[in-house]
Amino acid sequence: MSVRRFTGNSHRDALRKVKSAFGDAALIMTNRETERGVEIVAAREGDMVPSQGDIVLAAPAPGVAATTGECTEDRNAQLLSEVRDLKGMIASSTRLLQPGTSNAARLQSLIRDMGLSEALQSDLMLRFPERLQELNWQEEPMRDWLRQQLRAQLPHDDTFERKGKDSGILVLVGPTGSGKTTTIAKIAARYVMSHGSEEVGLISADAFRVGAQDHLREYAQLLDVSFCSVADGVALRQALHELRDKRFVLVDTSGLSQRDARIMQQFSELTSASSALEFALLLCGNCHPLTLEEVVEAYQRSALAAGSSINRCILTKLDEACSPGLLVDAVIRFGLLPLYTTAGQRVPEDLDEPDMSALIDMALDRAFSQQASRHYQVPLPPSGWSRELFQRGRKVKLCLDKLRDAVPGFPLLEAAWDISLLNPAWQQARFEELTTQTQLTALCRPAVLWGAEGDLQCDGANVPGHSLLLDDSLRPVIADCGTLGEHSMIWLQARFRAVLQIFPELPDIDTVIRLYESCWLAQASPDTQVWTNDEVAAVRELVSVAELHAREPLHFDGHDTTMELRQIPVRLAGPSMRKVAQLNARLWLVTIRADASGEALISKYWISSECMEDETVIPALIGLERFSDLASFSYRQLTQVPGFQCCEGLRRFVAQGLAAAALRVQHSDHLDDYDLRAELAAMQGQVDARSADTLLESLTFLMIARELLVPANTN
Repeated sequence: MSVRRFTGNSHRDALRKVKSAFGDAALIMTNRETERGVEIVAAREGDMVPSQGDIVLAAPAPGVAATTGECTEDRNAQLLSEVRDLKGMIASSTRLLQPGTSNAARLQSLIRDMGLSEALQSDLMLRFPERLQELNWQEEPMRDWLRQQLRAQLPHDDTFERKGKDSGILVLVGPTGSGKTTTIAKIAARYVMSHGSEEVGLISADAFRVGAQDHLREYAQLLDVSFCSVADGVALRQALHELRDKRFVLVDTSGLSQRDARIMQQFSELTSASSALEFALLLCGNCHPLTLEEVVEAYQRSALAAGSSINRCILTKLDEACSPGLLVDAVIRFGLLPLYTTAGQRVPEDLDEPDMSALIDMALDRAFSQQASRHYQVPLPPSGWSRELFQRGRKVKLCLDKLRDAVPGFPLLEAAWDISLLNPAWQQARFEELTTQTQLTALCRPAVLWGAEGDLQCDGANVPGHSLLLDDSLRPVIADCGTLGEHSMIWLQARFRAVLQIFPELPDIDTVIRLYESCWLAQASPDTQVWTNDEVAAVRELVSVAELHAREPLHFDGHDTTMELRQIPVRLAGPSMRKVAQLNARLWLVTIRADASGEALISKYWISSECMEDETVIPALIGLERFSDLASFSYRQLTQVPGFQCCEGLRRFVAQGLAAAALRVQHSDHLDDYDLRAELAAMQGQVDARSADTLLESLTFLMIARELLVPANTN
């Protein structure tokens, strides 16, 4: 066996030498720190299988300081070694299924590819008839048998089918983002088209999300149907009484995560209003398998505790479904009768009658296609010594796949990181080529968040070192702010619907004058002086007189809180505090209170241009204030990583990209991102999955591991 020792100034430097010598056949045996740097013992895999005595493990070097930074580097180096071993292991641990492989084994692989749960897999395998086991493998008989078995297990409700689903009181429940409000609008529109608007009523019981009731009210006005908005069970009972003459009443509810303790309270209030409610749970086609199961279990359990039940569902976002079999599995296992399916945002066109046979066929098509594409290649079970590496490598790959879906521009960050592996002489040219190709036109409304230092002029000013772009949902995206820096805000305004310029502190009065007709927002200190009612006052003194503009729930710093947003018109003045009539502005006051104690956890003050009326911007910025700190910390870290010393623009871009990705994942309420946060935190052995610092460290950790999961490209 060819065994060699490699030394370097850092783990990454030594690993480069290993990769240069052995390529993809390298197998890391040991790695340790020495007085001269790092020493790695590696071998060329495939020459022979080493025995226990082939390699003598070196003892740890004495006197190595166990600092925090070194611990982090040790973890990174350990992952580098493990993933490198994993890459070779996976390459050599696959085989073709032989012609004699049993039909049962192939069927089990097919069922797994359909996305069905282990419980349903086991049930189907127990039912697999001997006549099919003895035949040569043929697709059609297997497809027909699976289709028949799954269709036979679909739930039926003859009483409900005779009664019809377009009558009674239908309450839509489900997590945030599952499409409840839009689905209600589709159902109501379909009913109005068939029966007219006299016999249908809409109720919004969504008291948490700002603007939700207004959204449904607009639909009701367009359809000319009765509408009521309620805040609790008593008000819902009154609304149902007012709509008692309606044949069909649809109720919209607050979107709550499956882990939100308020689900139980929501069902208690709903069931206290009426015993005639029929609940329908919305199941998203783009939901993660484990999340989907948690959602159904949490909502059914809460309904049962409130003396009711959920045995109806609506399958939404089928156009985004990666695995239709997941929905088939949920319907069968939890006994949920599908009422409708949706695939798109159009009202009412994208609402269909449930066709579970078509959904089963779709799942079968994808499963057979996956088997054909890999020619029945399946990985051998990992050996005992490599099982942990195999699992960790899979987690790395899954996290990367989820980040590509969750963070717009993440592939751009990956491409930039790969540039650090190139010869330093080529990096600048390749980075300029990459950023020139960057396309930002997909963004609907970028908001430029300026760093603490830098010129704040509008026309022709460069974007400061740490700048952040927000998409139309006001969440961070990864984009090349350096390219934007060569253009003015006018360039942005000419290409996008609207541009909001955000300052971390109130700019000087001259800058405000230049931005008079632009839309801008700036954070203010509590002692900032403004004019109101012909008097000068500090913004902290105006809380009591400001008008309450909005109140909504907010998960902040690990707590369930309520955010109060107040607004009052003010005027700005120069250093001499003379009134300047043309500088009208708005003062926004944000208070975040803990739900448990009512204590004010934080108060923030923002001043905006008079033309800024979209108050949804301000809650979205809570938590993004740490961007500059995170980007600066990442920038300093990257200066110690080989490959990032020569191209300053590349280092700045990657630092900003990692910080933006950490913040986007931290503040996302998408169901899949709950799992992503937990997986990233677990990589570093951390529990606090909501910590931006933990997520930033994990993302850096992940990018280092990624180097060894993708082919090297140094051209």
